[in-house]
Amino acid sequence: HVHAVLETLDACWVPVRKSWKLNEQLYGKLTGLNKLATVMKFGRRKVQLWRRSYKLAPPPVEGQETYFPPGDARYAHLTDADAPATWCGGAGTESLLDTQTRVWDLFTSSISADVAANASVLV
Repeated sequence: HVHAVLETLDACWVPVRKSWKLNEQLYGKLTGLNKLATVMKFGRRKVQLWRRSYKLAPPPVEGQETYFPPGDARYAHLTDADAPATWCGGAGTESLLDTQTRVWDLFTSSISADVAANASVLV
């Protein structure tokens, strides 16, 4: 997708760097469920609490003991030590705070320097 955007902008010369830190929030047991299925399984109050909470993560993935999904080659080089400093400790789940922390870490360690140097940045 990023290459199609770069082609459209006639900017294929712009370097592409990928980072897992830009992935969407990890939803634990809620992964793969639509809103209705989630409400049916866990109840409206719990779903509202998870959706509106900043620090509360959804329930962890059963049978998974780590932050990163086991057996996924994209994350094979990472350990729980690479998880956000605020991580709640639940397997395969994170709060909005955890998500913000990992994205902010990438922004402050890499993206902001590129922006300050007037580099072309597409996130």
